[in-house]
Amino acid sequence: KTCTVLAGCYFFGILLNSSYLAEINRVIANGGIMTWIKFTVGLLLPLVQAAVPEEIFYRYILQTRLEKVFGSIFGIFLSSLLFASFHFPSRYLLASGVEGSAGDIYSILTGTILPVFVIGIILGCLWRKFRNIWILIALHYGIDTLPSIASLLQIDK
Repeated sequence: KTCTVLAGCYFFGILLNSSYLAEINRVIANGGIMTWIKFTVGLLLPLVQAAVPEEIFYRYILQTRLEKVFGSIFGIFLSSLLFASFHFPSRYLLASGVEGSAGDIYSILTGTILPVFVIGIILGCLWRKFRNIWILIALHYGIDTLPSIASLLQIDK
């Protein structure tokens, strides 16, 4: 049952960014070994570089402590705000496409910070309800997988 729930969370996250699928499939179909290497790296990076460390820190460590001090609602809100803020510097310097344009604060706020904040609220509510870090990691990993693959395959949305 647990594996089914985790797979469901992962594939729900994939579904949120499914607009990347057609172009990823096209690039893979026409690519060689380097394309497959980039695909594999793009598949693994969001798990080890984002989903696992960010969920352990922002939900398991930070939100749990903020909830104890300030209550659940403020703990979720503040940890989500910090989670979104963490994504600002890299996007401000490097973003292009759907996540905003580098150097354009408004586009970064609307293309990255607001959506990441909303996802942070959702992940925070899931943490509050279930206290199961694996659910959060699976969902976060699913959300980040296709954009990561697309980025490494140089697909701009």
